[in-house]
Amino acid sequence: KLIELEPELTRCAAICGDGDCGLVMKKGAQHILSAIDGFGTDSASYCDALADAISASMGGTSGALLELFFRAMASSLVSSESGSNSPLAKAVMGLRAGLDAMMFFGGATRGMSTMLDALIRAVESLEENMGLSVGGASAGYKEVVSKAAEAATAGRDTTLSMGALAGRANYVNEELMQGV
Repeated sequence: KLIELEPELTRCAAICGDGDCGLVMKKGAQHILSAIDGFGTDSASYCDALADAISASMGGTSGALLELFFRAMASSLVSSESGSNSPLAKAVMGLRAGLDAMMFFGGATRGMSTMLDALIRAVESLEENMGLSVGGASAGYKEVVSKAAEAATAGRDTTLSMGALAGRANYVNEELMQGV
């Protein structure tokens, strides 16, 4: 999907940043697709391999933050291996660890018009709704993930009329970014 969205991401990045976001995301997605068969089967190793692929292919702040996200997620998954939590609960704890690392090292949070406006809402939705999947029924998982996707979209949409308080967009005239 990121490869498909490259022109739109590049258009938006040309308005709000240095213009390379779409190209960086596309390059990362292409690298991940070419390496994915060797990522391993357990969740922690998969996240580490994903972080390695991002590190090897994506420059800029987005690449660094996504690498941090998946490294923290991998560490969380390793430390929760022996716990009695469900696979979904472990994944959500991993996502929370990744999100917290991204916010800590990146210095941004909700309301600063960054990717966090979508990610925070998605993780919070997962945390709030993971009880819907009790018993591991796939329909429950689908519902939980669907609600998280809706929350992420709503978070993204809040940035359409928001002034940036972090990243390169912080230096761009707020009027130019309206609707982007």
